[in-house]
Amino acid sequence: MIVYTQDNEQGVAHAIPASVGSSVFKIGRQEPADLVIPFPHISAQQCAIFPPVPENPKWRLVDTSTNGTSINKQAVGKKQERILQGGETINFSIREFP
Repeated sequence: MIVYTQDNEQGVAHAIPASVGSSVFKIGRQEPADLVIPFPHISAQQCAIFPPVPENPKWRLVDTSTNGTSINKQAVGKKQERILQGGETINFSIREFP
């Protein structure tokens, strides 16, 4: 996963650790998020990414934010789930970022 911030056009790579196993990987503005992005437009609990498990063999993203999460410029919807195929752009702001 490569995360772009408002001030960093090159982006920073963040790996989802293999140790996540079948547990959720949380992204948010503050801990207990696994990936903390400390910007005011990021919700404290922005989204959760679920790895494949036998009963659901695809990566999934659930929007847990206050202000919304979009995938490829389409809103996920609060508490809604989307399947991830790979190569998507996930945005945590109404503002366009690379």
